[in-house]
Amino acid sequence: LGSEINTHNYYFHMWLSAGLFALLFLLYMFGHNFYIALKLRNFTFLFFLLMFSLSLLTENVLVRMYGVFLFAVMNSLFYSNCKIDAGNGE
Repeated sequence: LGSEINTHNYYFHMWLSAGLFALLFLLYMFGHNFYIALKLRNFTFLFFLLMFSLSLLTENVLVRMYGVFLFAVMNSLFYSNCKIDAGNGE
């Protein structure tokens, strides 16, 4: 098969290209971030994670550099904000 074939599902793509361990790590990363967002009641972070994880069901967003950059920057900002809030006792 040619390299132009696209799964249009990043979870399936991850499983096919990197294996079960990589897929489980990706799901763990999303699960951990969902847990942090819910625990600290950060609904903006929760909405970002929900929209991003749902978009991965229909498109391979993290295959392209702009998708990786968007996720890395936004997730880092939200995650660090949650850690700061948790440190302040909020």
